[in-house]
Amino acid sequence: MADKIGFIGLGLMGSRMALRLAQQGYDVGAYNRTPDRAQNLADKGVRLRESPAECAEGAAAVILMVTDAGACRDVLFGERGLAKSESPVLVINMSTISPDQSKELAELLTAAGHRYIEVPVYGSTAQVNEGTLVLLAGGEEKDLDDARQILQVLGERIFHVGPVGHAAAMKLIHNMVVGIHMQALAEALGTGKAYGLEIDKIIEILAAGVADSKVRQIKGPQVLQNDFAPRFPLKHQLKDLKLADDLTKQLEVPTPLVAAAAWTYERALKDGLGDQDTAAICSYLMLD
Repeated sequence: MADKIGFIGLGLMGSRMALRLAQQGYDVGAYNRTPDRAQNLADKGVRLRESPAECAEGAAAVILMVTDAGACRDVLFGERGLAKSESPVLVINMSTISPDQSKELAELLTAAGHRYIEVPVYGSTAQVNEGTLVLLAGGEEKDLDDARQILQVLGERIFHVGPVGHAAAMKLIHNMVVGIHMQALAEALGTGKAYGLEIDKIIEILAAGVADSKVRQIKGPQVLQNDFAPRFPLKHQLKDLKLADDLTKQLEVPTPLVAAAAWTYERALKDGLGDQDTAAICSYLMLD
């Protein structure tokens, strides 16, 4: 019999993760706070559950992939939350939250008789489909070992960063760099466009020098094609920049670029671009 896995959070990333696990032979029982959005998975081998607690029953592990810490608390400790399950389970939290928020969840779940490991991810929908995400693990070595076979279905590289909190911090550091690089590219394109340069020529020349970046390589073609279908929504990049800004203030580290990027993303969000891909910041700054 296939190993049973619970999966909570069937959004843009979570739905694809749950489907990939089911396609690789796992018995996936999944829950989404808005059930209607998950119905299409029922025809593809994913069993839909009525509550987070039901996801935990008989499962080897339960994966969380939800929007923020508030959603984590809701599905874990709400009326029919996972913590109310009588089946002790390993919770694998792949959501992007702050280190302190992750530590709090770990303490509460441990007190309720469960185990906890944080595993935020690098990558977007294409990498989920290919099983090539980069996974950052924070927690006990034994818990990571118990989760590793599941995680290897989703990602090709797994880094054990340290105890709970360390992987959450590393994810925010990564997304700080992504958000700043994305804004730098957007400002460069906006400046070039205002001067009268062709956008495709700007991107081609940036690719030939030290100004090139992974962000340009991945997002440049989307900008050229005016394709802002969400791989990583702009509103989520803003959330992560705000979490990073909070963390750096807590640590008393000056990060003016993080604050500047968050300011721009906030205004793009208010302009109605929140559900578009983070590359839409280029469209915003180019005044398209």
